[in-house]
Formats: sequence, structure tokens, C-alpha cells
Amino acid sequence: MGKQRSVFCKLIDIDNCIDLFFKSQDKKQPIIMFGAGFALQSTLLTFERHGLNIVCICDNDQTKIGMRYNNQYDILDVDEVLIKYPDALFVITATAYFYEIQNFLKTKVDPDQVCNIDFESNHYFSGRDFRKYLKENIDRFDNVYDALADEISQTTFLNVSQAHISGERSDFEKSYCNIDDWYLFKSKMAPNSDSVYLDCGAYDGDTVLLFHNSAPEGYQSIIAFEPDITIQNSLRRTIQTNNIHNVEIISKGLYNFNGKLRFTLDGFYSNIEDSNTSMRPNHQQIEVEAATLDSIIKDRFVDIIKFDIEGAEYKALLGAQRTIQRNKPRLAVCLYHSFTDFIEIPELIHEIVPEYELFIRHHSKSCTDTILYAIPSNL
Repeated sequence: MGKQRSVFCKLIDIDNCIDLFFKSQDKKQPIIMFGAGFALQSTLLTFERHGLNIVCICDNDQTKIGMRYNNQYDILDVDEVLIKYPDALFVITATAYFYEIQNFLKTKVDPDQVCNIDFESNHYFSGRDFRKYLKENIDRFDNVYDALADEISQTTFLNVSQAHISGERSDFEKSYCNIDDWYLFKSKMAPNSDSVYLDCGAYDGDTVLLFHNSAPEGYQSIIAFEPDITIQNSLRRTIQTNNIHNVEIISKGLYNFNGKLRFTLDGFYSNIEDSNTSMRPNHQQIEVEAATLDSIIKDRFVDIIKFDIEGAEYKALLGAQRTIQRNKPRLAVCLYHSFTDFIEIPELIHEIVPEYELFIRHHSKSCTDTILYAIPSNL
């Protein structure tokens, strides 16, 4: 009997909307970026790299009107833009308000002048690269799919893979688990009074607070790892403001060796230099101390670990093998920073502890927050 056809085969021939856009777009048509927020920069640089005719930035925030972005592009009011560039194409760069802006613009211009692609919703790597990796490793994708512990995880894994290939925001939205339980701290990852929680990639303390608020019976301690010196004051402020107790902050990046690494400062997207396949541009870089989790934790007990370290998750897991094998903690590991992580991280976790049950949930309506949960089978 022959091998059953892979469930991923149907994805290989799906077109990527972003690739098609840049292939077909008239380079002479004026393009207006709508939204002068944090998401603008990466989209703007992508369009510049493709040689498209960006004429200005548009925003509804009147405090930004009249300013210049990067000392290059005027930020204009929409009504002024319509007079200056009546035939322009509007590209929306504000992901959180994408549909609201889209609907607003369609009351002002012909709907064909409003691009329906959310470029920021798929910014970590290209659909072309993901498709190539899937095609070359389709048996491994099948094996991970078969190893997942429930049908929701399998459906999510397939849907997220399709979304990365297509680049369509609607495909990411289809993958969204639509539950108010980020990191599953209310369910599979719920703490108890004895829990020791390692927050690897604590950022400004948002998930430290989330864990704290999900522990009505208390917990033993929290260890927060955050190497980005520009965000550590925010992390401490979150801890102090919310009276979060028994927290230790460690200013090191987690990796598979002890030493120094280059670290790119980019706010929410800060990352260890050689760990991230992101298409985002480099920003200011500093040197940080890196260490293995095993060398820091040693023989201490831990039972919950979250890894969200902008592409260094695989290397950090390599440096945490002894801790994971000894404690068999519940794990939450982000998969979405690198296309190789979708396969290599589940494979590595099962290699470290074969008894783990694996679950996948997608907690956003864009490419972020695809999270693998590894739960000991006796829980």
C-alpha cells in the first residue's frame, strides 16, 4: 500500500499575494502609506527596496500632520493627499486598525485605490521561503502534524502554514484560536502554589503580569530573562506597579553557550543577531551576555517555562536540555520567528522528552503568536 498523500501538498501551489503584488505593480503609480506608527518602517523599506513610487505618508492623527518621516516623506492629511495625488494607491500600514482604515478610505476613493494586503501581518519571513522549506521537508511537516495531540492543533498547524505561504491576512485570521487565554495560563499552563515560572523574553513584563494574575493560589517564584537594556525599566515598573512578588530579573540572553553575543535593539522585535531570519532591517546593536539556561538554573526546580526570544528559541532549548529532562516542565515556545522553527523545535522537544504531548495554538490575527505547548503526558 502506497504512502498516503500529504495534507500539506495542496499548499505548495498557492500563490503569495505579496509576491504577486510586487511582480505586477506599476512602479510609476504614486503610493501613499497610510499610518505613521511603528509598523510603517518595515513596510516602507520593503517598498523602497522594490523601487516603488512612494510620494508621502498619510495619517488621521492631526498631531503628526505637517511633520516629515525620516526627513524624507511629508505626513499629510487625507483630504490634502486626495487633491495632490488623485490617482494614488493607498497602502495601509496600521495592522491593528487595518479594516477600519480600509473602510474609511473606501468612502474617499475608488476601492481599487485601496490595497487589500496587510504587509505587516506577514513580516518575519517570505511566503516564498516558507514554501520552499515546506516542499523540501514535507515528510517532516507530516510527522509533526501526526505528533500533535489534538485536532485543533493539527488544523491550526495546517492553517498557519497556509497563511505564511499565501500572505493573506484572512488566512491568519482563520488560524486564530479566538480564546482569551494567551499562553494558556488559565488552562494547560495554569500555575499552582508551588510553581516556579521562567519567563524567557520577559520584555516589558506583560507576560510576567499575565502569569501573576493567573495564579489565585499564588506561586513560589518568577525568574524573568530580558537582555534588552532599553526595556528593563519598563519591566521593573510593571513588577512594582502591580505588586508582583518573588521576581528575579536576569539581564542575559539565553542561548546554547555562555559568552557574548550581538543584540539588535528594536523594541518589540529586539533579537540576538544571528538567531532571527526576520526580514526587518537592523537597528542599533549592542553586546550582551548570553548563557545557557542549564548553567543558570543548575539544580533548581522549575515547572513552567515560556520562550519568546525573537528567533533564539531553538538555541535556547539546546542550552536547556538538562533542565527540561530533569524537571519536565510545561513549555510554551514561540514558533513564528523563523520558518525552520515550525519543524525543528517540535522535533527537538520530542528528542529531549519523548513523552511530551504537543499542542499548537495561534493567538493573533496576523503572523505573530503561533505557540507550541509541550505538556507532560501525566498532567
